[in-house]
Amino acid sequence: MARGSVRKGVTAAAAATPPRVTLLSLPDEILALVFAALHGGYQYYKTGIPPTQYLQICKRLYAIARPLWFSVLVVPKAKTDEYCAKMLEHAAALTHVRDLQLQLEADPPAWKLALFPHLANLQTLRLREAPVPRRQQAGESYSDKVMIALENLANLSNVQVLSSDTTLFSSSDNPIIIRRLDLPISSQVTLGIRMLEHLTLRIDSDSDATDCEYEWDELEAIEFVVDPKLSETPQIFLRKLLMQTGRTAEFERLWRFKILLLGSGPANRNICESLFSRAPITDLELDYGPFHPFPDAGDVPWTSLTKLTLRASLLKLTEPWRLHLLLQLLHKSPDLRDLTLIDFDWMGVGEPNLIAIGNPNLVATYSGFPALYTFIHLVRDSTAILRVCICRSTGNRVLRWNRSSPAEEFRGEWYVVQR
Repeated sequence: MARGSVRKGVTAAAAATPPRVTLLSLPDEILALVFAALHGGYQYYKTGIPPTQYLQICKRLYAIARPLWFSVLVVPKAKTDEYCAKMLEHAAALTHVRDLQLQLEADPPAWKLALFPHLANLQTLRLREAPVPRRQQAGESYSDKVMIALENLANLSNVQVLSSDTTLFSSSDNPIIIRRLDLPISSQVTLGIRMLEHLTLRIDSDSDATDCEYEWDELEAIEFVVDPKLSETPQIFLRKLLMQTGRTAEFERLWRFKILLLGSGPANRNICESLFSRAPITDLELDYGPFHPFPDAGDVPWTSLTKLTLRASLLKLTEPWRLHLLLQLLHKSPDLRDLTLIDFDWMGVGEPNLIAIGNPNLVATYSGFPALYTFIHLVRDSTAILRVCICRSTGNRVLRWNRSSPAEEFRGEWYVVQR
């Protein structure tokens, strides 16, 4: 009798215990998310177990993780031919590639172009071009064979040219659909592109600007990344800029302009005057470097601005003359709704909250504008990142500390206020 009751008790306890959940008992969708998190963490921090170890556990994990593992593929420059030959042997894996970086000759061999028909899901292509002799004709560089291969990639939306000595991109009669294009401004480029929305031109100091022709019908954003060597010679930048934008009426419809420029206040002011005189820009980002003064608004017509991001040295922003410059800039932007100040060079002198919060003059500076909806001030040191948000919809001031390790990279896009 006692033995039977004990058995019943054990059975009841076992029934009440929830089943043990193992890794392989999870559905495929959850396992894919787990592997994506492990893969992303390893790629960023380079710590822990390499994700390739998980591919060897069983065939099921291999089948789930394989598309994620092959989604980004970087072909080493020194082993381009060897890697391409290996990829052709495993062509089925190429269907998982969404981001590909490789070196491609101006007139590549047929066997290398044979890769592209297998890249059905490719979304981003980053090209490193082999140097081409100056005497070679432009039409023979990056030939129509390459462009025809790209035209057949239905999902391709982002092309980035990494080489500074890129020669002419020549297109066939059928324009390709690319939404984002990134290339050096010194490239000799003639592109027939439909639906181009975002154009990034990297400006260098070694080459003169050449004639570039783009389809501007759908272009919404243009970004210039400027070589620091140009900071002392802004006229070079202006000359290159005008060559790109001066002869197209469609530039007047451009609503967003982003420029990462290391230069002095007057130089940036001249550039802004040139930009705002050509288009009613509403979204502007300027990088003034850690040791340059706060921007001088001058005679720049900032009236169209609704969003402004300044990466600048703001350690002494509470000084009267710096406040005066900031007030000048804001008063010229009556419709400004979003203001972001990013300070990368704070060295830990004093408390961060004394820079952004403790000074009543500074509080009055950015709280006295009725249209200002969001204010973000980012300060970084070795222990913390300070974010200050002013939300005009409620009138409340929010102060948040985000702890981070000293080795963690600071990226401002993590701290975007969602309205």
